[in-house]
Amino acid sequence: MTLTLELPLEMQNALEAEAQRVGMSAPQLVRRMVAEALSEQQDLEDVEEARRILAETKPEDWVSWEQVKAEMALKSEAVPAAGRHP
Repeated sequence: MTLTLELPLEMQNALEAEAQRVGMSAPQLVRRMVAEALSEQQDLEDVEEARRILAETKPEDWVSWEQVKAEMALKSEAVPAAGRHP
């Protein structure tokens, strides 16, 4: 995708200065910044989804950390460690 942006001179100067500072071209820096912004947005959406799920979960459905550890220990005993053979 090709985008054309008209930036105010102040923003253009800031972009060029930052690109030079990090050793990238302005287009490379913009691509990196867009990728980071999209990743951050996805992280925020994931947090919102987790909060929604938590809010909908009844306390009686919660699992204690001790129970999780106990179940994981049982599962790890059932699966041989990598490189080991029973």
